[in-house]
Amino acid sequence: IDLVDAEYSLRALVHKVPLYLVPALVLPHRIGTRQPHRFGPFTIIATNHSWLRRYYSARNAARLGLRYGLRFPFMFFFFIGWQIWQLVEVALYERNKRTKLKGMLYGIWDGWLGRFGSIENIRPRLIARINSKPASSK
Repeated sequence: IDLVDAEYSLRALVHKVPLYLVPALVLPHRIGTRQPHRFGPFTIIATNHSWLRRYYSARNAARLGLRYGLRFPFMFFFFIGWQIWQLVEVALYERNKRTKLKGMLYGIWDGWLGRFGSIENIRPRLIARINSKPASSK
């Protein structure tokens, strides 16, 4: 979840552990409430993740870009592009844009600074502010 699988794969590549793809193995899971939207020639699929999941995903993407970007330059640009795409997706099509965008920006910042662990320990004031808001603005 939230790029942990990507980190395992990149770590394996660094240590020369072979990776195998077995298409017959499938892990059924749900990734938000997907809704496709047309934007000119593009289809943007809003996943409608919670602000908390957006935080962790942005944080982990920033950290992976920094950690593996020198060894795999493509990955640095991939994770930056992926984060920009996520920001656009939220800004254009998702509800609670402000909370989600704020969570993503804090996540990017924390990833660049190497702050890991639970958000309750890293950003207790942010959690308190968001939890004190009425449910409709979360």
